[in-house]
Amino acid sequence: LRSAEDALAELRFTRPDVVILDIHMPGMSGLEAARRIKTRPTPPRVILTTIHADSEYHRAAGAVGADAFIAKSEFGARIGAAVLGNEPD
Repeated sequence: LRSAEDALAELRFTRPDVVILDIHMPGMSGLEAARRIKTRPTPPRVILTTIHADSEYHRAAGAVGADAFIAKSEFGARIGAAVLGNEPD
């Protein structure tokens, strides 16, 4: 999908177990999309990512209800645990 709006529209028709969003997306940010997704009655796990391994992004991801934040530099090593809900706090 090309935007956060596309992801939200797709959720009207599908029920994925996990949604992975970049924080920086065209139009709506991944943070706002995550916040909206997590307000659904039975939301999927939401994992946010971006190129920057910044503690502020980690805090912001938690504040919107994301299940995990993974910097792209760590993505390969950590995505499996995050999808399964085994990410350390």
